[in-house]
Amino acid sequence: ANVGTASVFFALHYPQARILAFEPSPDSFSLLEKNLAGLPGARAFACGLYNCDKQVPLFQGQQDSVTNSIGESALNTGASVQVELRDALSTMFSQQVSQIDILKVDTEGAELPILQSLTPLLPAVQVLYLEYHDEDARLEIDRLITPGHVLYSAKIEAPHRGELCYVRRDRLPADALYSRWRIRA
Repeated sequence: ANVGTASVFFALHYPQARILAFEPSPDSFSLLEKNLAGLPGARAFACGLYNCDKQVPLFQGQQDSVTNSIGESALNTGASVQVELRDALSTMFSQQVSQIDILKVDTEGAELPILQSLTPLLPAVQVLYLEYHDEDARLEIDRLITPGHVLYSAKIEAPHRGELCYVRRDRLPADALYSRWRIRA
């Protein structure tokens, strides 16, 4: 969740929504808690999600916290802080989540393990926004998501970095642009 920009946006635009925001970085979590204060539908958790429970180093971003990552890259430093990751599916079940309208996953490299953990819930996700940080992971994410979803939009900066938006197939209107512009040979 970083400092909660998206969480605050959704909480203000959809006040009836239940928003679960996960942030493992202690500094970012402190700001996240402050930003969500007074928004009754939003709850902050001082952990990250993954496909198992574990403690890992979170490498600090060179410029700011948006590039903090559990994986080392050119965008972070060697400095790290130990953080807690929780299994995504177990965490959702412990919060009594059985359906997700909007799932936003921007975890600087942990997107695939999170989605793999959430596989039983993916068919119920209406819209999925995510970043990816590895071409092989992007291909696997696409394989996991496309049976029930269509890639609706994407911004690809490089083979190992981009933003994707998937929408559940049955949520698209029959005259959606993706159908209207399709060329058949």
